[in-house]
Amino acid sequence: MAGTRVGIRVGSAGSIFAVAVALGSCKQPNSDKAVPAASAASAAVPSAPASAAAEVPSVKISERAVGSGWTKDSMRFVQAFKFALPDSAPTGASFTVARAACESVGRDLCSEDQWELACTTDESVGKVPSWTITPAGAAGWRVRGGGVCEMRADASDGAAVAGRIGLCCERRAAISTSKNRQESVMKAAQTYIEIVEKASNSGSPAEVTKLLADRAKVFKTEMTRDEAEKDLANDWKRWPKQNVRFFRCVADAAGENGNFECDAVGTRTPASTDVPELSVFHVRFEYEKFKYTVFADPTSIARKWGAY
Repeated sequence: MAGTRVGIRVGSAGSIFAVAVALGSCKQPNSDKAVPAASAASAAVPSAPASAAAEVPSVKISERAVGSGWTKDSMRFVQAFKFALPDSAPTGASFTVARAACESVGRDLCSEDQWELACTTDESVGKVPSWTITPAGAAGWRVRGGGVCEMRADASDGAAVAGRIGLCCERRAAISTSKNRQESVMKAAQTYIEIVEKASNSGSPAEVTKLLADRAKVFKTEMTRDEAEKDLANDWKRWPKQNVRFFRCVADAAGENGNFECDAVGTRTPASTDVPELSVFHVRFEYEKFKYTVFADPTSIARKWGAY
């Protein structure tokens, strides 16, 4: 999925999670049949019934580390991360259950880029199909593996297929750039992205506003830091539980002035209900002298907010 211009907005139009971004290049036909990525015409791997119940894991994937490096196509940089299948993680689980198992151990589902790197590190990863956090189609997710590392499929949110797992990774964005591709620069970009992601998920308006310039464009609205903090406080009252995951970004973030834009998956739970909502969107950030003048400026929406 190619990166697009990004930005996160705070304020009256809603939290960073009230925005969704178009990831048109991510759209793939929905399918629960895994086929080799190199040839969709190859024989499909049969799927088990979607009603299959979660099972005790039939595969063990111990924790391994992937070193910092570029994806196989040399287009995106991913900083070093660890991956594993927790002992508590079920197989045959839906996307939501698989992701919750990863979050329970302080991680998240691997992105497709991370999964590919993990499979390069340990080919046994490819033997079993796994959910990823990478969206596919209007209401689905990329599934990788199921025999070999090249296997790829798309599946809808609720599809629980026997044998499918959810490989867990430390959060890292896959970052591309048209400028300086030195590893030190790419690692710096990851640091900027990580700081913004953590602040956005902190539940503390002050953690966000301390990143802002005295006056900034926040969620498309020009406001002071004080105004932004009030808007964020209101947002967190409406949605006490919020989370944003940046999984693929384009960055020009080497010095005190820069920008990055990211494809993101956001979740939130309204104060009035315990039903979580999800959206997929694209946002842009710009900073000058390390202070954000544009924060979470939405550029497109791939999937509007809805229960999941």
